[in-house]
Amino acid sequence: YLVGLGQVSMPQTGRLGRSPEGDMTIDVWFPVDSSRKGEGAPATYVVDASSVARSPPPPIDSLLSTSEENLASLIEDGTCITDLLVPLSGEVHTGYSFDADSDTPAFPLVIYSHGSGGNPFDHIDLMKRLASHGFVVAAVTHAGDSLVDHVVGSAKGALDSTEDVMCNRAKDVRDAITYMTTELSSDSFAGIDPSKIAVVGLSSGGFAALSSVLGYGGAAPGGSCDFEDGSSVALPDERVGAVIAMAPHTKDLFTDEEAGALSTPVLILDGEGDTVTPPSENVASLFPSLKCTAEESVLIQLTNGGHPSFQDLCHDSDLVQGISEEAPQVDPPVCAGVLPALSSYYYSLIGAYAAVGCPGDEFVDPFSGIIVEAEAEHGPVTPITTAHDVTGFYSVSY
Repeated sequence: YLVGLGQVSMPQTGRLGRSPEGDMTIDVWFPVDSSRKGEGAPATYVVDASSVARSPPPPIDSLLSTSEENLASLIEDGTCITDLLVPLSGEVHTGYSFDADSDTPAFPLVIYSHGSGGNPFDHIDLMKRLASHGFVVAAVTHAGDSLVDHVVGSAKGALDSTEDVMCNRAKDVRDAITYMTTELSSDSFAGIDPSKIAVVGLSSGGFAALSSVLGYGGAAPGGSCDFEDGSSVALPDERVGAVIAMAPHTKDLFTDEEAGALSTPVLILDGEGDTVTPPSENVASLFPSLKCTAEESVLIQLTNGGHPSFQDLCHDSDLVQGISEEAPQVDPPVCAGVLPALSSYYYSLIGAYAAVGCPGDEFVDPFSGIIVEAEAEHGPVTPITTAHDVTGFYSVSY
């Protein structure tokens, strides 16, 4: 299939912590019949910045190279909320309709949960691949735990507690399933088969994916996530038929009882050299219990893989190509430092991605001119193209 891209807004209620009530942005990647090529226009991916000021990063003054002393406060009070616009390569278009007419099949639904301090663009490569193979992919932006929250959020206050963040993530996934299968049933993304639902997640998103089929009672034994709207994530969601967790963060998050009650097949992909969510502290202790109760569960490990092997932030990715372009005019002018600062932050991370198989051994930040050198997590690394092929192949097949 060709790939269509759109965005919808889902109302959020009852979440824990400091995240205010409001709408959650959901990026929707969907299949488009190849006969309709040329109907749409090339898509521009909008990196959502609506959650600015919901939770703080390190002091923003340390991230922004600007002489304007009040820039941090302008971001904090919402004056400088600025989205990144990223042109997408390949057959990704906007302008396609996605109506459930007699010629449109109902497609399986995949909910995607990004990692902590990440965003749905963490793995644009996987989003496009899943959609091109006939899946509707709804990628949520977890308010309070997105990249924008961590980088250009409030410079004051404190981040939500880990417990609140994990509870909210579990709730976000379930709310997104409900929204995509009911609220949009007669809207532009109508061709969804509610009997075929999977959840895919990376890192803390891997936790969120697993929570959909294991349930999550909170960190304390016998505890619960006390959402203000009375909803619960304590029991498995029977709507979910499969889960794919990439480099999942699971340490001390699931009880033996939760793991032992699994009835839904799970695919876990991780990297042997992952230093962020080391397999020995996460997958190794959890997977045997999952396999014991759901025999179709599978663990695939990249022998020389790292945590970023499952992300899409190399030099030639859509995201990095997009943020390398000259920033558009910003109004008011005092906000002009926001986009370069956010873009430079991405480039500061690229050395780590180069270390897990991106081409080249150094990158130049186009905004500061600083050379970012790669430092390997451990020894030889899996080429990123190989890591993406493995992830994409097994995800689509599973």
